[in-house]
Amino acid sequence: MRISLGIEQAFEAVCLDTGYTMTIIDRAFLKANRSDCEIHRIDVSLSLRGIGSKTYQSNEYVVIPFYIPGYIDEEIQLIEIIAKIHIVDHLNVKILIGIDVIDIEEIIIDFIHRSLIFGDIFNFRTDIHVHAKDNVKTRRVIKVAKDAVFPSRFIIEMPIKMKEDSEPFTNNRDYLFKSD
Repeated sequence: MRISLGIEQAFEAVCLDTGYTMTIIDRAFLKANRSDCEIHRIDVSLSLRGIGSKTYQSNEYVVIPFYIPGYIDEEIQLIEIIAKIHIVDHLNVKILIGIDVIDIEEIIIDFIHRSLIFGDIFNFRTDIHVHAKDNVKTRRVIKVAKDAVFPSRFIIEMPIKMKEDSEPFTNNRDYLFKSD
């Protein structure tokens, strides 16, 4: 997804993340593109986790508009979204748009057509690039320590065995287990 922090500014690729609660922005990107905006402070610093293995701290936010290019009936249009965005240091993506904006703006992610649809703006679409968190898939063979049968979508703790030369599991990744 591409956005701009000003109508006359270039569009930048940003990240839309349904697994993240709030929208955050990199301080250097904000300073370079909107040095004029008012920065608000909160009394208690927020500890923001779930972005790779890093934890970010934020006790500042801005309320600013950003612009998204798209199409209505094949004609190029811009929509403006005004959002509260928390400021963090050294964010690899310029902005991470979280579920707070996705919900309020009624954004529908269309994975089949690789686009976003905005529920309250009739026929508005914008293109997106869809990919996994880090685009790296690791294949490992694991064996369950004991046989078990349970229904689909059932959650159970299951002891496993791995080859001794396998890398250990880490907490900063998602895992998908498939049966043979």
